[in-house]
Amino acid sequence: MIELAILLLMMIQFQPTEEYVAKKGDTVMITVWERESLSGTVFVDSNGNITLPMPIGSVQVVGKTANQISQILTDRLKEYLINPSVFVSLSPSEGFNVHVLGEVLSPNFVKVPEGTTVQEAIARAGGFTKLSNTKRIRLIRTEEDIITKTEKKTEILIDFDRFIENNELSSNPVLKTNDVIIVPRLSKTSEYNYIAFFGAVNSQGIKEVEKPLSLVRAIALAGGLSNTSSAKDIYILSASDEGISRKSVNFEKFLNDGDLSSNPIVNLGDMVFVPTKPEDEPPFMVSVSGQVTKPGKYAVKKGSRVLDAIYEAGGFADDAVIDSINVVRIDPNNSTTTQNTVNIKNYLSTNDLNLNPILMEGDNIFVPLSKNTKIIPPIHQAFLSTMSIDIMGEVAKPGTYQVSTSCNLLDIIKIAGGYTSNADIKKIIIVSNKTNSDVYKQSQNFNLQKVLKSGDIKDLPELSMGDMVFIPQRSSESVWRTIVRTSSEISTIFTVFYIIIGRWR
Repeated sequence: MIELAILLLMMIQFQPTEEYVAKKGDTVMITVWERESLSGTVFVDSNGNITLPMPIGSVQVVGKTANQISQILTDRLKEYLINPSVFVSLSPSEGFNVHVLGEVLSPNFVKVPEGTTVQEAIARAGGFTKLSNTKRIRLIRTEEDIITKTEKKTEILIDFDRFIENNELSSNPVLKTNDVIIVPRLSKTSEYNYIAFFGAVNSQGIKEVEKPLSLVRAIALAGGLSNTSSAKDIYILSASDEGISRKSVNFEKFLNDGDLSSNPIVNLGDMVFVPTKPEDEPPFMVSVSGQVTKPGKYAVKKGSRVLDAIYEAGGFADDAVIDSINVVRIDPNNSTTTQNTVNIKNYLSTNDLNLNPILMEGDNIFVPLSKNTKIIPPIHQAFLSTMSIDIMGEVAKPGTYQVSTSCNLLDIIKIAGGYTSNADIKKIIIVSNKTNSDVYKQSQNFNLQKVLKSGDIKDLPELSMGDMVFIPQRSSESVWRTIVRTSSEISTIFTVFYIIIGRWR
């Protein structure tokens, strides 16, 4: 009984001098004697209710005194407890309450001090969501008519963007008690108030717009087409629940002929991609070996011919045979090899371009040594039988070598400095030479890797005077082809874009 008396004294201290009634946002302290699970502190919500654990549940308390609330709770508990004792005290809220609803991160009843504005109340509710329509915020105010003593509701439409952009204070009014702020959701037609521009326009990025635009007006919004733009294949991409749709537009038809079908409407949320004009393909590599001043690999431009590459290699060396230059080409698609004998001597006299063919990436040019050239062998080979072997392709030092007639394929590769890391030794080509002729005839493919694995040297092919050994490069996709192939997947690029900006859902 002593504890009960002390508790009663404490409760009395919290009672205001006048009979106070509960208001929205007030704090209600409830103690149910010997029932801690039903005791605690709760707040009056925006509907004027408090919510307690079952079996009590939700109770309407606005406008009621502490004793009245205590009696209501006691009556409810009598069905479950014998002579329940319930004590209630009210603590008025500091400031006043407003209710923030709609497209805010934490819609709720918010307690704010005097002088609070719409902006501050929305901030307390977590701020706007991505779909907030800040141009049409509704402020509903309930005030008591002094004469009729009745409630009067007024609604104020707020364009909050005017406050943000122009600091118009009328678009950020001061709140009053029980105000309700409703932030609406953007409608489907205005949910995305932008058009995105990428590619060859003068001002890339996301541009805010209020309504759909024709393509010509949209491009003008992006600063116009750049000098490198290709107006033939402009892409307009639109995203929906069904996926991404892509439309290709030949904008040149509108610019040159006024074709209105080539000036379509660009809707809100769409993306416009303007590609650049195709640039000249970058240089590619060819190999020049044999009787040239500087044998090696050289970068040549598209459209270059055999003689251009030879000039890149410093021109012909002494004793070069210019009427039977050998060009070996490997098809990257099926790895087949073709050989072509080029007569530059006739080209120089006739200017027939067919005698000076256009090069392709990976071509190997070999300028042979004249058979009339007298080669002085090293002293240790002076009394040995020798032969002349040409080796080209993926070796350290391609060229013509005077070697012993007993020299095998591995020996000639070693003399030429060994094969490079890019060599494809499974597809070595050996071309035999006709007797008393510089024209190559039959050839054979040889898998050196297989011999190296088995260790059986007897399987190495025999070499003879005038043979040519060609070691090709491993086939691989060039960087340029990779770029072109990857860039062609335009829809993939835009899918990533839509994921980033949250447009794709």
